[in-house]
Amino acid sequence: MPPAETVQAPPHDAPAGPAYYDLPMLKPPVWKWQIATYFFLGGLSAGAFILARMAERFGGDNFAEVRRLGTCTALAALAPCPLLLIDDLGDKSRFHHMLRVWKPSSPMNLGTWVLTAIAPVAAAAAGRELLRERAARSRGLNVVAGAVGVVADVAGVPLAFLLATYTGVLLTNNATPVWAQNKWMSPMFAIGGLSTGASAISLAMALRHRRGGEAPAEKALKHFSTAAHVAELCAFSGYLLSLKPVVRRPFTTGTMKRHTRFTFGALAVAEVLKRVPVKGRLGKSLRVAGHVASLASAFSMRWSVVYGAHESGKDAEAARASSRARDPGRYGWIVGAAAERGGRAESVADPAAISTIDPRLKLNPNHR
Repeated sequence: MPPAETVQAPPHDAPAGPAYYDLPMLKPPVWKWQIATYFFLGGLSAGAFILARMAERFGGDNFAEVRRLGTCTALAALAPCPLLLIDDLGDKSRFHHMLRVWKPSSPMNLGTWVLTAIAPVAAAAAGRELLRERAARSRGLNVVAGAVGVVADVAGVPLAFLLATYTGVLLTNNATPVWAQNKWMSPMFAIGGLSTGASAISLAMALRHRRGGEAPAEKALKHFSTAAHVAELCAFSGYLLSLKPVVRRPFTTGTMKRHTRFTFGALAVAEVLKRVPVKGRLGKSLRVAGHVASLASAFSMRWSVVYGAHESGKDAEAARASSRARDPGRYGWIVGAAAERGGRAESVADPAAISTIDPRLKLNPNHR
């Protein structure tokens, strides 16, 4: 029997050549501005709703304005979300067909159900705020308002948390190099939702106060927003650093480098504008500008994550780098077992080799 023929593996970090016939190895995503806007508004709505519920349960009367404005902001940001998804799908019946099955293992199906379920809860919570004064005078309305509050806490908060995080899970279950199997996606979107929710509520409070002064609740929300901004910067930085240099190129040297710089720069400007020691109308104008800069930074970050994937999906070298086995030596026994059987073994570290699926593993080592 002739000796087994094996493929010699190049160094693990050796540069890969172009794809076959200079064509992309993957199809780039087709998502455009509708999905980027949905990620922004969905996270903002979830964050505002959670902050409103926290303000009611733990803030008391001092944070009543945060509760009212947060609940209304959550509903206003949530309203365009189904329309954005339907427009992206191209046919309104496709959104309806997603509700014909219940498949929690599918992030897209789960997200459709979460969006459909949280809409009536957010609407009921906003209606409760409008009827709150009348409910205090009527016993029947007071009972209804209390029931709606319980539903908003028990059902609304978990749904809002899922709305803020499922988008990250949806992206990580994708072969696009900048998204594939990235553990920072869901935390980044969750923290970003709280950050944008706090900024939106603060903006509404600043616009509502005519005299330009800061209420105690607004000051507390400003400190929370600062902490959320720091966490958001850490999460976004962790996401970028978790990518290999060749995969990170859309954000550093590619088409999205301006959005990356704007994301960091706008957050820094927002914090400076919010804390300038100026009172009166000028101080109010500076705070409003700071909240707008914070929201613009969050939108820019989501825009770069969506559109950076377009460039990444066309990059054959990034596709190889993201699908390469993290620890090729771990699967060395596959090569040895194939050699013992007299077959031709293919190294999982070789970017030019065909992926090997071993029946004992029942998985593709290159995509572990």
